[in-house]
Amino acid sequence: LPDSPVFTCSFERCDSKVAVDGETRLYWNANDYVSIFTRGLNEQYRFTGKDGDIGGVFEMVSEPTFGTGLDMSAYYSVYPYHKNTRVDYDGNISVEIPVVQQYRHDSFGPGTNLMVAVTKDTTDYFLPFKNTCGYLEIKLFGHNVCVKTITFKGNNNEPLTGKANIIASHSNLPE
Repeated sequence: LPDSPVFTCSFERCDSKVAVDGETRLYWNANDYVSIFTRGLNEQYRFTGKDGDIGGVFEMVSEPTFGTGLDMSAYYSVYPYHKNTRVDYDGNISVEIPVVQQYRHDSFGPGTNLMVAVTKDTTDYFLPFKNTCGYLEIKLFGHNVCVKTITFKGNNNEPLTGKANIIASHSNLPE
């Protein structure tokens, strides 16, 4: 959209993002979408690179869905984009960890690896994405077997998906 900032990105650490190869390198996928909060409003941005890029450019594709509209001290971004993601002025992020996560051979499914990024201030347009959640790797072995779904439950009824609150800053890992 005209007059909207263009952001560049990278991975802050090598334990996050949608695709991971055998050497634990991380990659974006073409048309990955993120929420970016430039004025406290949830704006949708699209990755303009190609599958396999380790960094690149995000451009705005839609007007904000909702938010405060107040100026912020930095820009906040959340992968994947969701219209209900919110960020307040202090960097408290409210997100939803998806209940259904799609399988992808040798990788995470698109939209399943929750990450956040915070710029240094409002003159900075570089987003260093950081991983927010732990992951469980499951290896299935067999011949001529088709697994349609796998369901996980916590031992003590703790939530594994659903609403989550994250505190994010430019220099610290997300909490």
